[in-house]
Amino acid sequence: MNSIFEDNVKVLMRDGVARARWIGARAQRTTAHCRAMES
Repeated sequence: MNSIFEDNVKVLMRDGVARARWIGARAQRTTAHCRAMES
């Protein structure tokens, strides 16, 4: 039981990190795009 729980936490954390990176990259691209449109 405990090892299953630990595996789930690891997967959730990895998924969270991947999603945070993806959101960060997307936000960066959007910001760069907005700056390019303004100038």
